Amino acid sequence: MGKVWIVAEQREGKLKKVTFEMVTLARKIGGEVEGVVIGKDVKGLASELGEYGVGKIYVADHPDLEQYTTAKYTRVLADLINKEKP
Repeated sequence: MGKVWIVAEQREGKLKKVTFEMVTLARKIGGEVEGVVIGKDVKGLASELGEYGVGKIYVADHPDLEQYTTAKYTRVLADLINKEKP
């Protein structure tokens, strides 16, 4: 099996419930579950995902990512996908 990535949804430094629902669904699909956290001051969220059983977690933490914009978040995610090839 390959890798299943989930993109964590967070607001103001707190993971949203849907993130954990995605982890559960990713486990049902099978394969290695990995996570992506994007935002400002979100490094601490990686450990929370890890406690929930997510293996590898990629973190994009930058002040420019404080407010969600499709262009910025898509760019970060596309660059990561091109680099890691999940």
